[in-house]
Amino acid sequence: DKGADVVVRALVALRKRYQDSDPAGLTTCLQTLRAYINNLARNPAEAKFHRINCDNGAFRARVAPFD
Repeated sequence: DKGADVVVRALVALRKRYQDSDPAGLTTCLQTLRAYINNLARNPAEAKFHRINCDNGAFRARVAPFD
């Protein structure tokens, strides 16, 4: 699946970029992304899991700093 390949490449790039400079923040970021993906996988019919609210405090603190 090409979509999955894009996601995997993005996650690998994220890891390479931040694993030395901010390993704790990177771990938190990846754990948060995993929670988003797990929520969608477990509840595919629930619309609230189809989008990520980028204004959400948890997203802004844990994910947004890791472009």
